[in-house]
Amino acid sequence: PVPTEEDIFPPLAPDITRIPSNKDHDFNREEVADAIKNHLGINLNVFDEDGLSMHREQNGKSSESTQWSLNQLHKDPPVFQIDNFLTEEECESYKSMVEPNDNEPPKAFQITSPTFSSLSISRRTSTTWFCKYDGVTTLLSKGQQLLSVGLSQMEEPQIVRYRTGEEFSWHYDEIPSTQLSNGGQRLATLLVYLNDMEEGSGGGTVFRDLSPPTVSSRNGKRKRSKGPANSNTNQLTVRPKMGTALLFFPSYKDGTPDVRTLHKGEVALDTKMIAQLWIHEREYRAAVPEGNRQTDAMDGVKQEAARLGFL
Repeated sequence: PVPTEEDIFPPLAPDITRIPSNKDHDFNREEVADAIKNHLGINLNVFDEDGLSMHREQNGKSSESTQWSLNQLHKDPPVFQIDNFLTEEECESYKSMVEPNDNEPPKAFQITSPTFSSLSISRRTSTTWFCKYDGVTTLLSKGQQLLSVGLSQMEEPQIVRYRTGEEFSWHYDEIPSTQLSNGGQRLATLLVYLNDMEEGSGGGTVFRDLSPPTVSSRNGKRKRSKGPANSNTNQLTVRPKMGTALLFFPSYKDGTPDVRTLHKGEVALDTKMIAQLWIHEREYRAAVPEGNRQTDAMDGVKQEAARLGFL
């Protein structure tokens, strides 16, 4: 018989730990550190006691500056949202990379097959471009500062476009055990939304087995919160917002996959674009496009870190 979705992605046992975050609590450095202790983690040194980044950036043509804002969406497994991760100008720049331009060599290359294959029945109808490392130095520099990882651990950066009606059904980001020779397991997924998706336009990132943050009611009982990041009241759902990053961990820091991170990209009712990075356990050998190397971006990444005030 043909395997069903439930055969491939069986429901989690009730006794498997899943702890939602509490929206009543302000940012707490110790709570975040505890949540990430078994995972790759976050460089908390770049954030102040309110969860705001130490650096500031100009956002667009406005005279106002912005900071990253770290928000914990789920405690165990840990899921985080980083507001203002990319500026509006940076988002527009990355979106433009997939548009044909006869005046300069391409920095992103459309790929019809993934780097790592899977035996799952997941449906993916989006379009993916693999980027040259030296073409996305701002994304790499910010990812490196956020996660305290080496460039050598980063898989090829990708830009993904979902047109109306396209989706990525339930899937894990982990790499099949037969394909771990290159870099080991994926330890972290860093996904950045490059445009807004209005409520009702689909395109959200949904975690099947995780609940949205809770708030305490007047009688002291906890209830699920409602808000732009949680349009689905039963499952943790992150609504695309330009420049916002979503961070979660497909496996523990020892490489053991975390089955609780099953997720999907909802069917998009309008165009949705994202940039994404996957971080491996150890040095990863890039394969797409031919000749793409992390070392080509080292100088540019350092320059960006200095410009942003991280060095």
